[in-house]
Amino acid sequence: MSLRGRRRARLLLLVLTGALIWTAAPQAASAAGSLRLGLADGFGPVSAPAADRDTWLQRVRDTGAAMLRIDASWGSVAPQAPPEADAADPTWAGYAWTQLDDRVRALRAQGITPLLMVTGAPTWAQEDGAPSRVARGAWKPRAAAFGSFLRALAARYSGRFPDPLGGLLPRVDSFQLWNEPNLERHLAPQREGGRAFAATRFRELLNAGYAGVKAEQPDAVVVTGGLAPFGDYSGRIGRTPPVRFLESLLCVDRELRRSCRQRTSVDAISHHPYAVRAPSSPALNPDDVTIPDLGKLTRVVRAARRAGTLGPKTPQLWVTEVSYDSAPPDPRGVPTARLSRWTAELLWHLWRQGVRTALWFQVRDQPAVPDYASTSQSGLFRLDGGLKPSAHAFRFPLVVTGKDRRRLRVWFRSPREGQVSVQVRRGSRWHTVRRVRSGAGDVRQTSVPVARTGAVRAVVGGVTSYAWSGSPARKIQR
Repeated sequence: MSLRGRRRARLLLLVLTGALIWTAAPQAASAAGSLRLGLADGFGPVSAPAADRDTWLQRVRDTGAAMLRIDASWGSVAPQAPPEADAADPTWAGYAWTQLDDRVRALRAQGITPLLMVTGAPTWAQEDGAPSRVARGAWKPRAAAFGSFLRALAARYSGRFPDPLGGLLPRVDSFQLWNEPNLERHLAPQREGGRAFAATRFRELLNAGYAGVKAEQPDAVVVTGGLAPFGDYSGRIGRTPPVRFLESLLCVDRELRRSCRQRTSVDAISHHPYAVRAPSSPALNPDDVTIPDLGKLTRVVRAARRAGTLGPKTPQLWVTEVSYDSAPPDPRGVPTARLSRWTAELLWHLWRQGVRTALWFQVRDQPAVPDYASTSQSGLFRLDGGLKPSAHAFRFPLVVTGKDRRRLRVWFRSPREGQVSVQVRRGSRWHTVRRVRSGAGDVRQTSVPVARTGAVRAVVGGVTSYAWSGSPARKIQR
């Protein structure tokens, strides 16, 4: 063989060796942290009849959800006012814990982390003078009473409290204080005498509740009630834009300078970035916050940290509700194929903005009574228990985030620990082009060849991701 022939043979061997390494050997991918997924219970597991509840909780686990948010109604557990000396004592005879105990046991038995959302003040813990239009449990809750109740709650679920059925009650270490406090239906009034009232009262509630929880569980996580995404700008509806509400709550003004001296203590700031358009489409109003707008909130948080009005450390960013209604069943919902793509894409958008815990609302659809417009069809499950296709994109999201002449950039979250095979479809067959090690819940970013690629997916432990096809995900539109 000539020298030129030997060189060609050597070059061909190198090319073939490189191709084998590309397609067969485990490859490095950028380790990009983790993303914990969960569900917010609505018309779902914990409200199901006891005989059906375990079946529903197993379905929750099958979606890859590690956390389930359930209501811990203050008004239901404390229907009558305790003596001041007994308010923080979970053994006080007037507390009605039976239903909540049962639900916490059921979640922990299935290996699901409960997030207890505490909201709805009892009548005795609200100030007098509530207008008839104000929703039950929303009128000027008393912060001191709230703090005492949170201490009793954290003590009962500290992992050290005797279970009435024997042994110890399971521990709960995640507490969400209130729900959508920038809406008058949850916290009223939003304004009083021309000044923000709800944000100030919510700060008092947060600080009292934080102190109560930490007194019993110093390492528990205290989360703010998730803010609703859209405000009212006419002044006729009690709906404060989330950016303005957070500014008032954290004592910074429109220029992000300190506006008061009060300090807020919390471990995580939560938001509910519902959208009416694609996940890449920002809110139309500058003080509203939908899926790609979370930076508006983190700017306020950073300003409050600089001003010394938020502590004791920089809080995490959580999303405790997000979803789209689906069609079917709702004729005005998002069609099936589009919803699967949007589900994967919104998780990517949340993660890249710093969210590390994201909860989908909700487990299953509600009955359309009286109609679709006034109910939610955003479940991962249909009313009859059938799994929607979009649930696969929730459990194992994969997004093509960009491309150049040779490579597609790929983002995914693995639902299991193991070696993840990243595959491309050529014709009717799938070919493995990357193998990446990942832990359960870990996020990875890698790349695949662009030539003749019809779609991209990932497989780990027999579980297959959402298969992304077509153009890369849209960047945030500004």
